[in-house]
Amino acid sequence: MCEPLSRERDADHETEYETRSSLYAAPGTKGHEGKGHEGRQPAGPEESRLSPEERQQEERSRRVLSREALSREAPAQAQIPRARRVPARQPLARVRVQGRDLLLHLVWQAGTDEDGDLDALLDETGTGAGAGRAAQAARARASGIPCNRLVSSRGRFGMLHLSALPSRPLRPLSLAALLARVQPTGLAVLALRDADTRCLHYWVWAARRGCLSARADRSFASQDEALAFASSLQESLGLDEALVCSEQESLALVADMLDSADREVLRSCQPVPLEPLSLSRILAMGTGLVLALGLLLGGSTLWEWWQNREAFHLRSQSRSELVRQKREVLAHPEQHFVAAWAKAPAAADLVRGVLPAMLDFPMAGNGWALVELTGRHTSSGAQSGALLDARWHALPQASLLHPPAGAVLERKNPEYAQQSLPLSVPLPLNATPLSRLPDRDELQQQLSELSRRFGLRLRLAFKKVETLTIGEETIAAPWINGTLTLDHLADYMVSDWPALASALDLPGVSLTAIAWDGRSWTCTGQVSVRR
Repeated sequence: MCEPLSRERDADHETEYETRSSLYAAPGTKGHEGKGHEGRQPAGPEESRLSPEERQQEERSRRVLSREALSREAPAQAQIPRARRVPARQPLARVRVQGRDLLLHLVWQAGTDEDGDLDALLDETGTGAGAGRAAQAARARASGIPCNRLVSSRGRFGMLHLSALPSRPLRPLSLAALLARVQPTGLAVLALRDADTRCLHYWVWAARRGCLSARADRSFASQDEALAFASSLQESLGLDEALVCSEQESLALVADMLDSADREVLRSCQPVPLEPLSLSRILAMGTGLVLALGLLLGGSTLWEWWQNREAFHLRSQSRSELVRQKREVLAHPEQHFVAAWAKAPAAADLVRGVLPAMLDFPMAGNGWALVELTGRHTSSGAQSGALLDARWHALPQASLLHPPAGAVLERKNPEYAQQSLPLSVPLPLNATPLSRLPDRDELQQQLSELSRRFGLRLRLAFKKVETLTIGEETIAAPWINGTLTLDHLADYMVSDWPALASALDLPGVSLTAIAWDGRSWTCTGQVSVRR
């Protein structure tokens, strides 16, 4: 709770307690007497109608210090030089009261007689008219202080820099200008908390006859420094009293000012642009906007046309490329699809190259007996050949230390040995052209007749048709690949291998291996037929 402090009179060493009913008293009334002020006037009818309880509550709401009391409260170590110069600049601070931003730490400069009152020059849009605002803007630019907005108060104008105004409907106000509008003469030390940093500022404000002090609108981290600075302002301005409020009292005081101020007063305390919007500037901006809009529309139209043109060329090139690829696939399908019959030798060539060597292969040697023998086709790059794979079994009198020449014992079953012997017999790949390939039914009839006549078991399986997608079109291979197996070939058929080669000499039939398992012979290979 704040108590009113008195002004001491040294003449008679008596103490007179004078309560200040309101900070908003006009100059010349009670509470604003001193140097340059008029004499005391009796209390008006508004004040006389207050009840004793209301008057006592209003007296306790604020603490008014006289010049001598303020000097005593300010400690000696916190005294500030009393040079009449503008204090060092402080960063712009923002205080939030009743949802409205109040700005502190503006840089105030004195106006000229030619400037007039900027408040009278501003229209409803804040554009302004006349030479006063232009002169203040010129002085602001000449000061070298970076600013883009001005706030005018009688005889002074404050400079500040705002990157952008908030989107809220309530524009920010200058607290110093607002206080000068409500209280033309006075000195106050308010405790206000920064809305961004949440730090408590002890803000000092001073004005005389509606003119703000250029040294005011400054904050301190401690109350002692603020009181010392207020004491220097009090003596330099010739003020008799200072208002010192706590944080709650300061917020209540500012809230009362916002509630009591009308719209015109609030509008006059709002920052206005440094450069006024004249008619020529509005026309120039409108012309530039129209030109920019025209360039934007023209550029977007040109860009869209260029994109459509490029897309058309790409589509044309894509269609041409797709047509070329399709023609190439149809002309040379063996280069784009798997030609199974061309990857192995013809059946007759494998029989003539492998069976004579298999028939001459020894059946036993050094206590080892031949149990399996396979002759298969091998390819290494562009070369094609044949290889014999033999499997030996050790008889009771055989030595595992001496398997057949070139044979290797099996790890899991050492009684068996594996042997591979390459054959120096060239085996050309099947060169049957696509036009000579039989259809599926024709080949199946020929193989079925062969197996029935010689008592063979035929296994013939065809795969799915291979396809290739070009663009949105699917091209199928002109042939179908399959696998072939002929089981239970008798020994007499193998012994007459020239006749067997002639019987298997069918277009589209290729053999990959001929195997003997100790009892019968088996031929495996691949087939290809036209669709």
